[in-house]
Amino acid sequence: MIAVYELYQTDTFISDLKSLDRKTKDTVKRIVYKLVEDPTRYKPLKGKSGYFRIRLGSYRLVYKIKNKKITLMFIRKRDRVYKKL
Repeated sequence: MIAVYELYQTDTFISDLKSLDRKTKDTVKRIVYKLVEDPTRYKPLKGKSGYFRIRLGSYRLVYKIKNKKITLMFIRKRDRVYKKL
């Protein structure tokens, strides 16, 4: 049986996504489709239970999984993303 996850986006994620160029936005959309199929396939963040990150060139998309819910937290450049946590 396939696990079904609900997908949520924070206001911060939506704002970050709007500031990206078209090519990066398209990449994010493709990744999100894969994410819903298997959200644990990407790298977990050390010291942050339930949090994962996806590498998108110089950007990192951070999301968390809790009770079959995937919450897209934010997408930022690598040098700033880990300071936000």
